[in-house]
Amino acid sequence: MTTMHTAAKQMTAPITRTTLGKIMIGRTQVTGIMIGRIAIGTGMIARVVVAIAISAMAAPLSHAVSHGIVSTKEYHFRGAPDGSQPDGALLSDGAGNFYGTTSGGGLKSCGLSTPLCGAVFKVSLGTNGTLIETVLYKFQGGTDGAAPAGTLIFDHAGNLYGTNTSGGDPQVCNGQGCGTVFKLSPNSNGTWTETILYRFLGSTDAAQPALGVVMDSAGNLYGAAGGGCIEECNGTIFELAPNSNGTWTESILYTFQGGTDGGFPTALDRKS
Repeated sequence: MTTMHTAAKQMTAPITRTTLGKIMIGRTQVTGIMIGRIAIGTGMIARVVVAIAISAMAAPLSHAVSHGIVSTKEYHFRGAPDGSQPDGALLSDGAGNFYGTTSGGGLKSCGLSTPLCGAVFKVSLGTNGTLIETVLYKFQGGTDGAAPAGTLIFDHAGNLYGTNTSGGDPQVCNGQGCGTVFKLSPNSNGTWTETILYRFLGSTDAAQPALGVVMDSAGNLYGAAGGGCIEECNGTIFELAPNSNGTWTESILYTFQGGTDGGFPTALDRKS
């Protein structure tokens, strides 16, 4: 794990809010679906099924319809050391692999975040038609972060970016940490290296980002989160900008006021 030191500042900027859409690859529409959550006892998820539906489009993209062949495959998560409670949509790399996060599973223990440790995974279609899962990273809690949520994104170099809803700075959010933004970089030997880009501080800063991040053409990251506590905590929009020395600087772009201003953002997407 690599840790990046960061700086923070406050600013205001206009925000565009939309919902996330489906992934289009050539003439193929790819949709990731999380289904079949089974609650037992106190609500711990015992099994989660991920279904990947791939619909071949016969018409041009501008007139794409949902007819054609639909193939549905399933993968059953097993908890630790595998993962449980997948969160967010699936991300395709265009080569038949899908990437996602689970807010639970991974490690059996991760400090105060237990049992919501979480993992980043990849699922691929095997030669026998089954889905094969590979755990890319297991979160350790504490300063490392835990309980990832939201949809992952790729940059042009093949790095993955996402958010954790807990862990990070142990001095905030009742000792559990207010969450992090992380980056996973692929290594030549098939492993992945995690880098923490920012640890949230709560209060007037953002907290518990559960939607992942989006990236603009300059490599800046944007996300929506809780926090923004002035008189009440109504949520925030934040930006992370890369610095030339490898660190990242956080800016709070907007703090929701509640009431007619709105609050508790639930989706964020970059306008093309």
